[in-house]
Amino acid sequence: MPHLHSEDQYKMKKNMRLVHPNLPRIEEFKKHLSDIWDSANLSNFGKYESLFRLGVKKYLKLENVVTASSGTVALTIALRALGTGKKILSSPFSFPATIQAAILNGSDVDFADIDPNTGNVSIDSLLKFDISKYDILLFPHVYSIPCNIQRICELTQGTSIFTVYDAAHGFGTQVNNKHLSSFGDISTLSFHATKILNSGEGGAILTSNHNLARKCQAISNFGLDSGDSQDMAVGLNGKMSELHALLGYMNLKIIDRVIQKRRSLYHRYIRNLAEFDLGYILKPNEDSNVKMNGAYMPIYFYDKDSLLLAERRLKDENVETRRYFDYRIDRAYAFFSGRRNPLALPIFENMVGNVLCVPTHSKISSRDVDRVCEVLVKK
Repeated sequence: MPHLHSEDQYKMKKNMRLVHPNLPRIEEFKKHLSDIWDSANLSNFGKYESLFRLGVKKYLKLENVVTASSGTVALTIALRALGTGKKILSSPFSFPATIQAAILNGSDVDFADIDPNTGNVSIDSLLKFDISKYDILLFPHVYSIPCNIQRICELTQGTSIFTVYDAAHGFGTQVNNKHLSSFGDISTLSFHATKILNSGEGGAILTSNHNLARKCQAISNFGLDSGDSQDMAVGLNGKMSELHALLGYMNLKIIDRVIQKRRSLYHRYIRNLAEFDLGYILKPNEDSNVKMNGAYMPIYFYDKDSLLLAERRLKDENVETRRYFDYRIDRAYAFFSGRRNPLALPIFENMVGNVLCVPTHSKISSRDVDRVCEVLVKK
């Protein structure tokens, strides 16, 4: 890590936020906002929902994109389209929304353990399950790190099992030059304000299956199929508003610049912390052909005392951090459902609450990254 001479050091007196939403120029936003005001069309698949949806579709090179009011709603709709009461195998190391979407669809959920290097589902753990007993494999790509997509595909090949990826973190990450959200039977995205592409609140369902896409579209609109007003299913109001779509559309125009900046900061953290001895950065396996979006910088600490010390020191420097993930989803689900997980989850139990995320966003500089790293490696 480059040494900063005392005369060149600067203290971070201003608060360094953990995340900072990307925002377009307010003058440009207001111009389009006037367009919405003049049209008086605030929802129901209007002009800006269409522009944003088609823009995401073109950027990700996907066949079908269905927008939604949030990432949680997108995942709930996607699972609903596959049927209620399904048996699901998932991963517990995630934000609660992943499993809440399954619970809302009346599904029974079992959990496989996780890979300590990535935080994603462990293939070794998956192999301990008879996956033929499951209808859906539901796995998050945590911190935008891809799951072992190839092995999961091999495990489900020739079966009727659906693979659903919660790619809430993953916009802009690529695997073998394909966007992360193009894998699986269905992937879902979040456009929450904390995400690398944001619409304030919002989400999307992505699939190459036209029938599934049409079903998701109908479910998001109270179950009404736009192709036949007499054809109605059980649905909800999951539509994206014009105001949220406009923000997403404007942010999509600058996303390449945002990702380029985030990747630069991400790789600087990796270089600076190459000899960090209190833990390690969660990242893709070395042999995987992955191009990360740089949206997160998750650091696993070997022991809680070291994490708490780093957390306190960074707070003293006005740097926001977050233990992410710090949720015992397995226990919450067991309490809610009355079901015990069939296998122990030792790696998950060791990692949950011991991963600290530090700032990486467009409002910080390389110099900021160096300063954060100096605090982390301080003895």
